[in-house]
Amino acid sequence: MNKILFGITGSVSAFKSISLIRLFIKDGAKCKAIITKGGCQFIKPELLVALGCAVYTDESLDMLSYEQSMSHINLPRWADKIIIVPASANTIAKISHGLADDLLSQCLLANDDNSKVSIAPAMNVNMWSNQLTQENVAKLNTLGFNIVDPSSGLQACGDVGGGRLAEAQELFDIFSTPQDYADKKVVITVGATVEDIDGVRYLSNYSSGKMGLALVKELLARGAIVTVLKAKVSVNFNITHDRLTILDTSSADSMNQAMLEHSEKADVFIGCAAVADYKIKDKFTNKIKKTDNNLILEFIKNPDVLASCKKEFPNIFAIGFAAESENLVGYARGKIEKKNLNMIVANSTSVFGKDSSSVVILSKDNAKEYNDKSKAEVAKEILNFARGLL
Repeated sequence: MNKILFGITGSVSAFKSISLIRLFIKDGAKCKAIITKGGCQFIKPELLVALGCAVYTDESLDMLSYEQSMSHINLPRWADKIIIVPASANTIAKISHGLADDLLSQCLLANDDNSKVSIAPAMNVNMWSNQLTQENVAKLNTLGFNIVDPSSGLQACGDVGGGRLAEAQELFDIFSTPQDYADKKVVITVGATVEDIDGVRYLSNYSSGKMGLALVKELLARGAIVTVLKAKVSVNFNITHDRLTILDTSSADSMNQAMLEHSEKADVFIGCAAVADYKIKDKFTNKIKKTDNNLILEFIKNPDVLASCKKEFPNIFAIGFAAESENLVGYARGKIEKKNLNMIVANSTSVFGKDSSSVVILSKDNAKEYNDKSKAEVAKEILNFARGLL
């Protein structure tokens, strides 16, 4: 059972923390909360006590006992996670400068593991974009705190922009996701490569990029720094994140070149793209005109991006994909050996473009099968499997 210490500070969005704590308690977590003086202006401690959440305030420590006087030591020691939600600009400034003038800031200073602290800022758009606030947030990121970037939208003051606290369910999904890739740099290929034949025609395949997108989202949710080598996709890949870089690499050659440039310092390489095995030997500049009944084109092999990565960077953790129409597991195991992969995800070619998938995830010594799962669920299982090997 997770033990979570919440810090609730002075923000009009403090009411969302009530729903968030209710979700965690419903999920089986044991919760305690510290409400700052500013936080008490927006919510009453009794609302959390009624949920079964123990509440601490600076006023409650006026009658000091030994146990109360040690709260700033005992509370962070008790907690598996510390979540500051909402985190005001003032609280963020205090944490980043090591100030400790109330129970919450004292707990954070006494805590010996910044990685278990998540901070969800909430404030006016101008306060959020202020250079001083951004410098404080950047410092906390450097110190190992987990910052949950605020959403954009209509704010209580009437302004529109960044600084808005996400809704409780979205926050729950974020905070309940393990940050087990926070120390990993990942390069991932997605989509279907395109090999030009002439000025209007090309060779490609039916890969939609849906599995790649699901993996990118899951990697970001779990704290990874992600570089995407994107080929042709039929899914909306319009996502932005401060830990995400997307590079357009349409052909196998351009994808391979980008892989060589960006994988040297990566910890994990995921070859999720469907890379064309062959390309035209002599590409036509202009459109091929219809003349004879038959047209003969000569193809040559493309670089194997995944195999090249493992050969060039033997210490990288390499995850491959095997889309097969027959002998699924047999061919997948052969690719593990041939390309020296750490693990591979085998699936039928029939799943191209679909929202669900059935896969077998294999390493040299283990295999797990998942049937009719959404691609988001498959992405979670792939990263869970990989985390056990890393």
